[in-house]
Amino acid sequence: MIQSVERFAVEKINWTVLALDEETFKFLTEKKLVNLEIVTLDSIDDKDLKALKGIRPWNQLCWTSAACLLRYVNSKIHEGEIAGYIDADCFFFYDVLKTLQPLHSGSSIAIHEHRYSQDRAKWLNLSGRFNVGLVAGVNGTEFDQCIERWRIQVLDNCEVDQSTGKCGDQTYLNEWPDLYRNLSILDDKGVGVAPWNLNNYHITLKNSQIYVDLEPLQFFHFHGLEIGWISKFLQIYKYAPGYSLNWGEIGPIYDAYMCQLKNQAGIDFSNVRHIKISKIKWWISGLIRKNLVLNFQVVGYQFAASFARIRLIKTGE
Repeated sequence: MIQSVERFAVEKINWTVLALDEETFKFLTEKKLVNLEIVTLDSIDDKDLKALKGIRPWNQLCWTSAACLLRYVNSKIHEGEIAGYIDADCFFFYDVLKTLQPLHSGSSIAIHEHRYSQDRAKWLNLSGRFNVGLVAGVNGTEFDQCIERWRIQVLDNCEVDQSTGKCGDQTYLNEWPDLYRNLSILDDKGVGVAPWNLNNYHITLKNSQIYVDLEPLQFFHFHGLEIGWISKFLQIYKYAPGYSLNWGEIGPIYDAYMCQLKNQAGIDFSNVRHIKISKIKWWISGLIRKNLVLNFQVVGYQFAASFARIRLIKTGE
């Protein structure tokens, strides 16, 4: 995610990463990036979040961390500067500073909608109108009160409870348009594209640029991606378990992401391979749902074979 953002950003970005396990902390520490601060649940300056470690279920603790991390980052920057939160499974194809242009034009908070496709319309009431993949704002504005309120809410409750309309940290954002006058809802089609809204659009590839209808893809949220194997020449994965998508259109999006993961020298995927390949059920379900992809790269070419379509692509390597 970080490399994809920095590839397109025209200005320097300072990063703060919350490493939720020792493996992530070790990997990032070894990278020795000068613009990267690494914090852990033990080191972050948030005693209320620390107090939940070992008490709150792991998935809820992860959801709780987003608002706490954003508030932590916002407390360390100057008035007028922008603080933002990005989910680790997002990948950018565009300059994030252009995506957040409304924050340079008078808005104080920027969020984006799920924009569920018709086949996922019922999720609106279950998972909320807005997605937490990207949340950003301007320090010294109503953004400060917004994220403090959000933090208090998720510290109090971060469950998934359909009876009360709660879905982790996300459904709290439903009230933001009514509470914050200078909120901007990012409405470009290329913002927050994900499996839950892909069926709204026609995806095309032209001159190495991916388009959503006629607009450039800005960032994609790789929700639910399951990796079975990653090596120098072969990647095996399920691109969107539980979704019915057109692989012929979305293949280039996943190709770009998997290629980036493959190039992350130092990442040990041995545990992922062992877990996934040892489960016959995982393979069988991929064959049945036709979303199992074998990606083979050799001599600068990439063979992407799914059970929907086979492509041969020049990788440029």
